Amino acid sequence: MKFTATLGFVAAVAAFGSANAAMSACSKKIALQLTNIYENGDTAFHYDYCENIKDGRGYTAGIAGFCTWHFGCLGCPAGLPQDDWRQGRVQQRPGGLLLVWGKLGKSDAKFRKAQDNVRDSMYFNPSQKLADKLGATLDVTRAQLYDTTIQHGEGTDPDSVGALIKKTSA
Repeated sequence: MKFTATLGFVAAVAAFGSANAAMSACSKKIALQLTNIYENGDTAFHYDYCENIKDGRGYTAGIAGFCTWHFGCLGCPAGLPQDDWRQGRVQQRPGGLLLVWGKLGKSDAKFRKAQDNVRDSMYFNPSQKLADKLGATLDVTRAQLYDTTIQHGEGTDPDSVGALIKKTSA
């Protein structure tokens, strides 16, 4: 099922492919939805998602799998010890992370917009700058670079998107 849905989205993204470097709003939405299939199993934006997936990064939350370990969860709230935030111990407090994140994710437009902004600044915008640097013009290529940035990160570790490009370009 995921494979069929993926093919449909790839075809849609390819159909919107253009010689322009920047993706249209429609193509960006399709790219984000395509990545959601791999992240969440559907095309919906799960702003209210928050779970400890036991990967050593604390809690994973929101539309781009933001982690409490590296403060991608929109930053450590004022007044909380950073280690409590990183380890997800805020969950043990009244109104803890899971409860608050879930409630705001379902009902607060500003919270959703903040997630969109953090996703764009951490993942989408850097992926598109990388696409420009590589000379990628097709939307399907630019969408794949976004997905790879979500999956592997933009950092300097051996599995980052930059390292993968170096390995495949050598």
